[in-house]
Amino acid sequence: MAKKPSAKKKAAPKKAAPKAKSKTGTSAVVEGVIKHAWSDAMDLVPWKRDGGAIESAMLRVDFTDGTEPAENTVVRVSVTNLRENPDPEQSFAWICDGERPIKPVKDADLAAVADERSKPRVYENKILGPMTLDRTHGWYAVERASGGHTYEARITVPDPDNTQKSLKALTSGAGAILAAEAKMPTIVTRVVDKMLPLWLGVWREGGKKYTPVEFAKRLILASVHTEGKRTTLRFEAGQLFGDKEIEVQMAGGKVRECFPA
Repeated sequence: MAKKPSAKKKAAPKKAAPKAKSKTGTSAVVEGVIKHAWSDAMDLVPWKRDGGAIESAMLRVDFTDGTEPAENTVVRVSVTNLRENPDPEQSFAWICDGERPIKPVKDADLAAVADERSKPRVYENKILGPMTLDRTHGWYAVERASGGHTYEARITVPDPDNTQKSLKALTSGAGAILAAEAKMPTIVTRVVDKMLPLWLGVWREGGKKYTPVEFAKRLILASVHTEGKRTTLRFEAGQLFGDKEIEVQMAGGKVRECFPA
């Protein structure tokens, strides 16, 4: 899923499902394709009421906590309080409360959508080259070279199933990734300025005392990830911070935050 990794890749954690304010609605039985799934919620798109027309606006189904359903499967579920979402800022247009169990169902039209989603999707980015969709995390990714190593460049898009809606993110994200590559020496210097004193004061635990140049040589770029106006870089640090990487958050072309993560 969404809004849920080079040398050593780490999958990004899934975000918690945001909730909409409750509002009186109706009861129904709905069928749909699971686009995102959590232990306490799932998003269906497309979906339809039993015997009704297919809806293309996403439906959020909230549950009591339980087993997380599989994404991109066609399911049938009884729901209550089905209503339009009053918050236009959220990604789902409909909201309801679901009742377990969630049952798999056969529906030709919905199954065709699930089959199409299961196919690999590649976007030919004119700046970065062919990028492959990671539907679970909602980003396109491509391997790139930097400093004698490879790293993963990722661009999160607003809707993986709508290339036109995602074009702006794919274009601006590619520009941000190129800008980060061009500024890499400056970024590394900022990382060393911030992280070397932290390592010496907290993490060193005896042993060799690295100079700034030696510390910088241990940093290996693992990923550059853009989401909206934010760019996040991850560096492997050769166990200097245990099994943690160094995360660098940028905005406006400048390093804003830097910490072990």
